[in-house]
Amino acid sequence: FHALGRGIIEEVEGRPPQLANWVDHPAGEGRVIEEIIRSLVETDPQFARLWSDLLVVHAKADIPVEVFDTEADYRRYVSNRLKKGGATIGSLAGDIVKSLQEQKIVNWLWLHSVEFEYERQIAVEDDDGTVRHLHPDFYYPLTDTVHEHFALNADGTSPFADYVQHAESKRQA
Repeated sequence: FHALGRGIIEEVEGRPPQLANWVDHPAGEGRVIEEIIRSLVETDPQFARLWSDLLVVHAKADIPVEVFDTEADYRRYVSNRLKKGGATIGSLAGDIVKSLQEQKIVNWLWLHSVEFEYERQIAVEDDDGTVRHLHPDFYYPLTDTVHEHFALNADGTSPFADYVQHAESKRQA
């Protein structure tokens, strides 16, 4: 394709095309992209808002399942990442969270000024009067609402051992 384009340009203009000086520089493409983004942020308010949302909510991408050769490889990756420690991922709100998905949620809530508390202990009274103390992922004090984020696939499965049962027990609470 490049040879075809080069040939057409050379035939029409009578000389080979001259590429921009940044093309052959290792950091050249990145600098051009940065300049395009900077220009758009300064001139297009909608782009500036969308760019900000992208950087805040999706600051670090997780490796998609499609990249792995087998489902077992993906499950092993997720399991190994989970074993490396509990809450180790920072957020813009200052909370340390346990997953990139929770980081996205916290960053989105923070970006949109939604009042919340991460893993706040709440007391729940069972039908028999027994009080249990739970730590839901998110608590919204203005509406006294809790929100659990489950690592479940669309079909209800999870890459984590025994996680589906764990999620179901949390739903029952």
